[in-house]
Amino acid sequence: MRDAPLRALVPLMLCAAVAADARAQERLVRRFATDEGLGAPAVSSLAQDSSNALWVGTKGGLYRFDGAVFRRWAPDQVAGPVARVAAAADGRVAAQTQDGAVFAVTRNGATPLPPPPGGWSQGVYALAYDGDGGLWTVAGDTALARHDGRGWTVLPRGWHGGERPRVIRSAADGGILALTDAGLWHIDAGGGPGRKRFDALLMDAVSFPDGRLVVLTADGRVVELGEGRQRELASRARGHIPNGRPIMLVERAGTYWIAMDRYLIAVRPGPEVEWIGSVDGLESGGPLLVDHEGSLWLGTFAALLQYPEPGTVVWTDRAGLPGRHVRYIARSGDVLWVTSWQGTARVRRAGTRLDIATVTELSSRSRPCADQLGVVWLSVEGGHAVRVRGDRRLGVAGAAPAGFNSCATTPGPTMWIGSQRGLLRADVQRGELRRVKGVPFGDDAPVHAVLEDRAGRLWAASGERVCYAPATAALEGDARGWACELIPGAGEVTSFFELEDGGLWASTRHVGVVARGADGWLPLPRNAELASRDVFGLVPSPAGGVWIVGSGILRRVRPGGPGGWEVLETPGSANGLLWVGGGDLLEDDDGTLWVATARGLQQVPPEARYLPPGAPPRVELMEALVDGEPFALDADLELPAHRNRLELRFAALSFRDPARVRYQVRLSPGSPWIDTRGQPWFRWVELPAGRYRAEVRASLNGRSWSPEPARFEFRVLPPWYRTPAALAAFAAIAAAAVWVAYRARLAYLLGLERERTRIALDLHDKLGSGLGSIGILAGLIASGRLDESQQSRIAKEVASTAEELGSALADIVWALDPRAATLEELASRLVEHGERLFAGDDVEFRLRAPRKWPATELPLALRRNLLLIGLEALHNTARHARARRVVLAFTRRGGRRWELAVSDDGVGMNHAEPRDARRGRGLDGMRKRAEEIGATIDWRTEPGGGTTLSLTFTIPGAAARRFSRWRGLRRPRPTA
Repeated sequence: MRDAPLRALVPLMLCAAVAADARAQERLVRRFATDEGLGAPAVSSLAQDSSNALWVGTKGGLYRFDGAVFRRWAPDQVAGPVARVAAAADGRVAAQTQDGAVFAVTRNGATPLPPPPGGWSQGVYALAYDGDGGLWTVAGDTALARHDGRGWTVLPRGWHGGERPRVIRSAADGGILALTDAGLWHIDAGGGPGRKRFDALLMDAVSFPDGRLVVLTADGRVVELGEGRQRELASRARGHIPNGRPIMLVERAGTYWIAMDRYLIAVRPGPEVEWIGSVDGLESGGPLLVDHEGSLWLGTFAALLQYPEPGTVVWTDRAGLPGRHVRYIARSGDVLWVTSWQGTARVRRAGTRLDIATVTELSSRSRPCADQLGVVWLSVEGGHAVRVRGDRRLGVAGAAPAGFNSCATTPGPTMWIGSQRGLLRADVQRGELRRVKGVPFGDDAPVHAVLEDRAGRLWAASGERVCYAPATAALEGDARGWACELIPGAGEVTSFFELEDGGLWASTRHVGVVARGADGWLPLPRNAELASRDVFGLVPSPAGGVWIVGSGILRRVRPGGPGGWEVLETPGSANGLLWVGGGDLLEDDDGTLWVATARGLQQVPPEARYLPPGAPPRVELMEALVDGEPFALDADLELPAHRNRLELRFAALSFRDPARVRYQVRLSPGSPWIDTRGQPWFRWVELPAGRYRAEVRASLNGRSWSPEPARFEFRVLPPWYRTPAALAAFAAIAAAAVWVAYRARLAYLLGLERERTRIALDLHDKLGSGLGSIGILAGLIASGRLDESQQSRIAKEVASTAEELGSALADIVWALDPRAATLEELASRLVEHGERLFAGDDVEFRLRAPRKWPATELPLALRRNLLLIGLEALHNTARHARARRVVLAFTRRGGRRWELAVSDDGVGMNHAEPRDARRGRGLDGMRKRAEEIGATIDWRTEPGGGTTLSLTFTIPGAAARRFSRWRGLRRPRPTA
């Protein structure tokens, strides 16, 4: 009896030990709350549908999370707090509100289901789908009800022993697990009485395809149920489970995670149990979910938490390390020796926990070196080297005044150590350390990297300088055996790595990884993919290849390929890493990684490293923006022809490591894919007219892409001049233009024909009769019947007629000359004719000219008709007027209007006398010519006798210029 109090204290002591261990660890946790879009973050239920979307039931309603944004779902229908959410394998989702009502979630909202017979349950919230797609809930607080898509069916209470259902879970075989107030019942999806599997009040249960069940009891026990057997995995009585209310149980990668009111508990195979509580930033427990990628989700009253890889932890100074910033790691047996800026720690694995202790007497800030015998050499404060095996100190090996930078083992008894004060040689069998003489850098110069290759050459580096010599020559201190090379810009060489073919790599602080070749040391092309060029080390991997470790760099590669290496793995946040990169790395034979980081000692278990490849993520369109304004995704979109701008935002339903997601887009099937460079949006500007079906796909590795891309169809309208109405109008205009061109061509041809007719008439009128007269007169002369005086007279008549014909022909040719002519030149032409017509001394011929002549050329038709009207007027005056004085005048009447006038003092026009027919035709011809050019013509008789012809016409675009060629008034000829 005296031992009873001690036995009662054992669970409390175990709890304290477990809690202290949990506080020493940190994990990568993503937190989603109000700032991330989760409006009411008190989470009550979690579910994931077949598209990988996450559904979150909260006090503020139902939310859907696609990896990018939380969207409040159907706020008008599902307005109150959501107590339960369930998802079926076929993609259906249902939600139950706090008043018991159940809603079927639809594509764009939610539809309320009618209550089952007996009404909704009040105070019992239970919702689950079976393998056939039937939806189960509790009706009236006492019975199970199943909805088959058409209506509810209430099951007989005897199927679950008349006990009151409290929780419903989907079973792995397609049935239902009903947790009652007195046990656990398994009910097939097809119906029939259930089979009781456990007698106790349970909080949750998980089923497996092999028929096993793991249950969480109300009194804090985790029990595995098999056929005819039970096995307790953890219990409160044994100190595994803390005091509190159990809420939910899930299984992930062999570990059972239990949510309690104040803790998150991990029950792993074996005796180890881990607690995560308020000291780790956990506000509370709540619903749990393991998503399709393996992330663990926990809903609390303050936020939704995601643990991408809860198995990966970071050990810090709270666990016993002398400081957070860990620099180097070395192994001796089952003990890790870790050095930081604050000193040395010994780390021993105890199952899933670590026993960490700071060893002040072996305080060191430099690299610990593990030799071929499993002994670790430490350069400790005080300037000497200490050897340890496991956690046992073997003794002092010799002087080490400035710390170790690098170490390299050999097949023999030697381990080379590069220190801050020269190159050292450790004899691992004798446990002795001595300085190597004759090194080209100087015996006291720092040596940052060292390696002995398989050919027996020793390589050493100091700064950017690399030297090598036969190892035997180096041991003997022969300085003549060394040869040196330079790696320009390297800053500092930090390590060497020998390839299988004997080639050599080196890591540097400024240019990344370099390889030695015929042209010297050259950076490898794939350095461009690294987060930086600051590489701290190259660490061989037991799994093959080499680890590249540096600032923001952590990747295992296999040397070879056009870029220098092939990537084997790149651990990151998907593997639970809080810090990518590090100063040093150690890989155990079982695959556990230990990474020295500025956040602490990062431990990555094998299951966290080798993630299942999984299917490429499904991608969804989230939003369409037209000129910056949202547009409904299910509406028909038509963009204008010009200044159109369409932006699509999308999300891949992958939550484990959003940074790994890559997107590609294209405007239509068959066109090339365009990489968005990791951005979850893409923008098109100034698209040409046409119909488009934009597609988006996603990938996690750049090789496997979403099998079914997300699509968005839209249309860009053609510009107005390419619309059917505009094209029809253009066709009509073109037809009209053709018709107009045809009519113009026809008018031109008709005008040309008329012009030819005029020319023929002019030639006939002007030349025909004259040529006929010449022929007749020439015949008379040739007849020989005329005397000499008659022949002379007739010859003069022939000459005069020929001269007149030549002048008439010249006038016709000038009138038809396409070259430009002005009014001034026209006047000059008429003056020449007037001078010939009135050449006698009995008639005075004058020209009255303006001070300025218009500079504009006369159109051909205007020039011709003016000339012929003026000539006809002068000829009529010469034939009929019997005048003593004739005046040709050109007068400007304002603007572009001008007057041509021929006046005389002759007998005038007597309208009472019968008109000569030929003279009448001449006047009619003058009127017609005036009409052709839009001019007005008038004859008037002057009061004192004589006649004046007045022709008023318009010159298009006429402008005046000074008269320069001849004077405006011709002097009268002198009389005899």
